[in-house]
Amino acid sequence: MRKVISYLFCFIMMLSFASCSKDAMIGMEKAKDKVASDIGAVVDDIEFAANELINDDDGDYYYLKFKKDGKLYTYKVDAVSGDIIEKNSDDDYDDNTDEQIEESTTDENTIASNQAQDDDSLVEEDTTVSETTSTTK
Repeated sequence: MRKVISYLFCFIMMLSFASCSKDAMIGMEKAKDKVASDIGAVVDDIEFAANELINDDDGDYYYLKFKKDGKLYTYKVDAVSGDIIEKNSDDDYDDNTDEQIEESTTDENTIASNQAQDDDSLVEEDTTVSETTSTTK
């Protein structure tokens, strides 16, 4: 009987600790308020591209990615304490960046394709020379 009571007590304690840890989280809205405050803005003025709760070996944190005044920001906010764990910003962010990267990649592919064609024509010339040599012998 004592074992049953001990197991029951342990089970109840585990459930209470598990529910306490989830309740102790600050929530996504407070995390957004925290990052907005950090950059001197209001949440309503920020366009969030991504926001999610991440659970990994480092603990629980909110990952927030957003744009404000042409700048791209990424933040990690501790889900329990509300402390900013990590923050990054890209001053040179431009909405056309993806298009510029795509154009650059296309140009590189065109150059690579042209080089491959040049290499093929060199091989064809070498073959022609060797065929000519073999017929003259």
